[in-house]
Amino acid sequence: MIKDIRPLDKQEIEKLTGLPFNMAVLDILVTYQYQVRKLTYGDAVLGFGGWDDTGIVWLVLTTEYNKHKVSFLRWGKKYLRVLLKRFDTIYNVIWSKNVDHIKFLKFFGATFEDIGNDLLLFKIKRGD
Repeated sequence: MIKDIRPLDKQEIEKLTGLPFNMAVLDILVTYQYQVRKLTYGDAVLGFGGWDDTGIVWLVLTTEYNKHKVSFLRWGKKYLRVLLKRFDTIYNVIWSKNVDHIKFLKFFGATFEDIGNDLLLFKIKRGD
């Protein structure tokens, strides 16, 4: 699955962590203390992601995402309601060049703040 991560997602991980992609994934696997969830549609793996106890959420998509965007958006809207029952706000930092992430986050109601160095802080608040 890791070999199928979208190139823009790989670049975003490298930009955010300052590590080569493979090293960043290894670091996540070794140090991440929360569950990592696999997102599937039928037999297709669309990505994987997770959240922490403060509302920081993350998602990395595979090349299969491009074949199932509408299904992903439908699932995402439903799952967003689950997350926003638990957290008042979900958020994280994304790379401004990863346009697919920006598009689906806008669809989910995210607001963005430019924090410099091609990075954006996104937030999705309960009730927005």
